[in-house]
Amino acid sequence: MESSITNGFFNIGTGIGISIKDLAHLMIKISNKKLNPIFDKLPEGDVKSSQADATLAKSSFNWNYTTKLEEGLSTLF
Repeated sequence: MESSITNGFFNIGTGIGISIKDLAHLMIKISNKKLNPIFDKLPEGDVKSSQADATLAKSSFNWNYTTKLEEGLSTLF
């Protein structure tokens, strides 16, 4: 990657949110394991929702994601 930017913080992600529950089920599916996730109450003060905003990377580097989450995770198994 070539750029005139010398430093900075850039979020890299799809900008598409996924819940922890859906992520857990996706990883179980990809791993072909027979697992049942156990969910407990959310700890007080914990973040309920978060997703990367890659707008700065997109505007600074003309960057956009090309790999979908399931595709990228499947390379780990």
